[in-house]
Amino acid sequence: MTNFTRRGLVLVAVIFLHGCASSNTAPNPRLSDGERRILGAIQMASEEGGYGAARNGIKNYPSVVANAIHHGDKDPAALAPIFIASLRTDAASAEMQAGILATVLLYVGDAPFAAALNTAPPAARQMSLLLLSHALRKEGSSYELYLDPAKFPRTTALVGSRTP
Repeated sequence: MTNFTRRGLVLVAVIFLHGCASSNTAPNPRLSDGERRILGAIQMASEEGGYGAARNGIKNYPSVVANAIHHGDKDPAALAPIFIASLRTDAASAEMQAGILATVLLYVGDAPFAAALNTAPPAARQMSLLLLSHALRKEGSSYELYLDPAKFPRTTALVGSRTP
């Protein structure tokens, strides 16, 4: 599957997750680390991460996340729902939403992600920045997906400028 395009992988992931996803399945050794991250983000969106999205009126959150990963670098509107989904998250859904945001940032890139985040509604922006702050720590993170702040300067600057 390493020869799949990003779009093909996302479509396969959405179909797979709609049909038979389970958090207890063993990871597929044929997938690259990047492909595992994408599948993980989409799977999180179908589990706890999707509960926050549903509370915010977002239906079919796995498809929303797949769309954000595939189109977010060229279409800021594709990223808007993932920021809205950050609202009203708590406990496990907040942790999974942080992972979804970090994965989308990793694949979309710093500039388009930060630009779209800047246009998000203030409450969604603040919550998304709070969630992202756990993945963008200079001293490392206990979180599964640690992102080097130096590689994401625009988003890191937004995280640093958020009002507590």
